[in-house]
Amino acid sequence: MFEKDIICALSGGGFRATFFHAGVLRALVRLGLKDRIKVVSSVSGGSITNALFGIRYDEIGNVENFDCQVLDPLIAFSKRDPRNALLRYRAMYFLNRAVATLGMLAGTPGNPLTLFASRTNSQLFIDQLDALLFDHKTLADLSKNVRIVLNSTNLNNGARFRFDNEDFGDYKTGYSYEVNHLPLAQAVTASACFPGLFSPIKMDLRGYKFFLRDSQKRDTESPSPAPDFVCLSDGGIYDNLGYFSLVSEIKRGRDAFILISDAANRFQINNEEYRFFGALPRIKDVLMEQVSNRDRQTIMGRLLDESDKEWSGLYFKMENSCRWFRESLPGKGAPASELPILGWSDSTVSRIAQIRTDLDEFNDAEVQSLVYHGETVTETTFARWHNDSYRKISRDSGYLPPVPPKCPEKGIFEGLANSHKRL
Repeated sequence: MFEKDIICALSGGGFRATFFHAGVLRALVRLGLKDRIKVVSSVSGGSITNALFGIRYDEIGNVENFDCQVLDPLIAFSKRDPRNALLRYRAMYFLNRAVATLGMLAGTPGNPLTLFASRTNSQLFIDQLDALLFDHKTLADLSKNVRIVLNSTNLNNGARFRFDNEDFGDYKTGYSYEVNHLPLAQAVTASACFPGLFSPIKMDLRGYKFFLRDSQKRDTESPSPAPDFVCLSDGGIYDNLGYFSLVSEIKRGRDAFILISDAANRFQINNEEYRFFGALPRIKDVLMEQVSNRDRQTIMGRLLDESDKEWSGLYFKMENSCRWFRESLPGKGAPASELPILGWSDSTVSRIAQIRTDLDEFNDAEVQSLVYHGETVTETTFARWHNDSYRKISRDSGYLPPVPPKCPEKGIFEGLANSHKRL
């Protein structure tokens, strides 16, 4: 019914991205396309969903399996409020340092709160992921029937450092095949290691064999010298859409259907006055926004170019409603009159677009709105731009339409009133 391989990119954006992308993958499962998914590449919050999907992939046959194996554990993880646990830990760390300093001045050196001197907040997040989602699994435990790519940024050499179930590394460091020894939770944390909340992960490379590769992706005959360690941070620093792995797949000749799900934070316009120190993070935001915009323009240009035979698929931003996707770009794609009427109203989507990009506890309205939005946007854009394939799927006797949350939209709208607030 649908013959092409599907290759997906899941952007960053904290738990907002985690749950929106869960809705995207849920739609593909519900439409009977799960087995066509061959690559899922992700950064930051998208990697939490991606990694869990990767270890549960073989157990998912329908939406009920998906909810049990992926969505429900993600909700339970959010309920543990990992962001605030990390902030409390950091506060205790600084208290520990202050007490130790006072002790030294008083002639009694030492760290009285030894627990808070022994681990970084990144290690604490790794422990949370292992306890609640990944159960100490390694990269080798990811399904062999789908390629799961978790992307981070190597702060030492500026390259994209990626992890999958066959190898890990970057083109400057080389690649190691020893995936049996690398914890999945460590790879996810490296991908989601947002500056300011997490310390960069100092990954010890001693004991691993790394091989550099030539332009044809062939390994050198013998291992290459690698540094003793690399410092890894959020994959969104290098590529906040997570789509570079898809470009590599296409360059290697894969004829695939591309799906890029963008839940990244929208750039906030304001009237603030910026001085020296306050300007530094704002400059970083401007630079990242410009890079992301160039990526988006490239993606849209290639997907809309009918003469481009390499790129076929979908790109959508979380901040747009299903109505917008039905009616935008008149004269292209299937007409709105032939498309299903799905999804939230524009006013509800405007609140969804303002949900914070954070890793704290998300309430029921936030989770339900994001998952249903991801699910209905995926189906609407698929119906709009690939209508022949969609009609075959939707007319099949096994087709199930998306089911809205039990809570009425008014209740969802009211439940999102404070969702933009971080603290």
